[in-house]
Amino acid sequence: MRKFEVPCAPVLSMKEIAYDPALRASGSVVEVQQERRGSYLTVGSPIKFSGFTPEITGAPLLGEHTDEVLTELGYSREQIAKLHSKNVVGSSGSSRGHRDIRQSA
Repeated sequence: MRKFEVPCAPVLSMKEIAYDPALRASGSVVEVQQERRGSYLTVGSPIKFSGFTPEITGAPLLGEHTDEVLTELGYSREQIAKLHSKNVVGSSGSSRGHRDIRQSA
């Protein structure tokens, strides 16, 4: 394909991506820390700037900002507490069906 100037590259496995030194050095794959989950790999910024390096942080946990969002939408503390008591909404890490990918492998 390169003979005909068709852009191409190998397809890497997740393990190969995780340990590829070039991807780590370029910031395409970065390690982040999340308070409850610990350290894990995620995608870095696909856009590179000469004078700016964006800070890549861990993703929020399921339900981590639920109360904050509901408050911004105008729900009172009492209404939010009622939603929690009826299991309409949950708080961080409360998903019964959640399994970390490392546990399911």
